[in-house]
Amino acid sequence: MVAVYSDPVVMRFISGGAIDPSFVRVQLAKHVADNAAGDIGFYALEERTTLKLIGEVGFGVFETGEREIGWTLARQFWGVGYATEAVSACIAANGPLVAAI
Repeated sequence: MVAVYSDPVVMRFISGGAIDPSFVRVQLAKHVADNAAGDIGFYALEERTTLKLIGEVGFGVFETGEREIGWTLARQFWGVGYATEAVSACIAANGPLVAAI
């Protein structure tokens, strides 16, 4: 995720923009804690054929309290439908949560 989070083009629409590589562990630890708490969170995305980590998808809460579903995907995997497939699977797996959003 260092390559994904530190790419300014990938992160241009993400609050705060590109993340310094030293902060990636902090961000991932937050995702793990959110998921362990049963709260909304993000999940790793792997390409099926290679099992390569290519990004993340999940639910988040803005500082305003508004909720979102979002994804962050390595640039070389844009435009082939991975984000659409991942978001659809995330919504399907989290039906009660989606209803609350």
